[in-house]
Amino acid sequence: MSDEKGALEAAKNALRLSEERLRSVLATTPDGIITINARGIVDSFSPSAERLFGYRADEVIGQNVKILMPEPYKAEHDQYLSRYLSSGEKKIIGIGRQVEARRKDGSVFPMNLAVDEINSQGERLFTGIIHDVTDQMAREEELRQAQKMEAVGQLTGGVAHDFNNLLTVIMGNLEMLEPRLPDDGLSGTLLQEAMEAAELGAQLAARMLAFARRQPLEPKVINLNDLVREMTEMLQRSLGESIEISTVLEKNLHRTKADPTQLQNALLNLCINARDAMPKGGKLSIETANTGIDEDYAKSRVEVRPGGLCHAVRVG
Repeated sequence: MSDEKGALEAAKNALRLSEERLRSVLATTPDGIITINARGIVDSFSPSAERLFGYRADEVIGQNVKILMPEPYKAEHDQYLSRYLSSGEKKIIGIGRQVEARRKDGSVFPMNLAVDEINSQGERLFTGIIHDVTDQMAREEELRQAQKMEAVGQLTGGVAHDFNNLLTVIMGNLEMLEPRLPDDGLSGTLLQEAMEAAELGAQLAARMLAFARRQPLEPKVINLNDLVREMTEMLQRSLGESIEISTVLEKNLHRTKADPTQLQNALLNLCINARDAMPKGGKLSIETANTGIDEDYAKSRVEVRPGGLCHAVRVG
């Protein structure tokens, strides 16, 4: 009798230890685990599922699992489950797929859903393991965008290189033509305009090469206010008439050592982003200022020492 009692106690201890291990796994795993019955009613809702969906377990258990689904999955769920139970046709169970889920606050997030079927004392249950892939999809999108930008950069660099070669021929011919022109005033004016247009084209090619990272940095001591003034007209043409551009320039702005082309590209990108944020048009202000560098800012930047001065351009 004592042996049976000891065996029963050992079995209880083993069962309790197994349950504690299971609770530990459910509490620490980042993936949500949900169990439903054959009618789609939630039977269990893990702590990680609570964190993912924003519901407490007692708010979900006893409810149809559709509460966690946005459309069109919500409308299709009962029909799919009924078809599987009657025919065994699988679309998710034992296969898994990427779908969307709905949190308590109404927000939707992408997830990988893996479902398996178990039979517990004659009752058919389905366990779903939910893995939030929001961060993964964001990284994949960033990678795709980086690959697109690399391809655009390569194309831009190739076009700029060929364009530069053509401009070299044009400018060379114009210089050779200059001493042969009649001294009638008009010819000289036309030649000068052609030379200026070619030089502007060369500057454009330089910007394109810098964008493609095929041009080495050439830092110079420049006046940032002058750079902003020179770009304002080009920016107005680039941004369109629906955007009104104004400038607020620091009167005693310190001179800056930087690559002008890189600064121009950075300013252009900032202004284009600002325009995209105002699809119906609006006012765009470009400001320059002297500013100090504190320790918090320096800690987050490489090769920047606190206490120094820098020159800032703000687009807003």
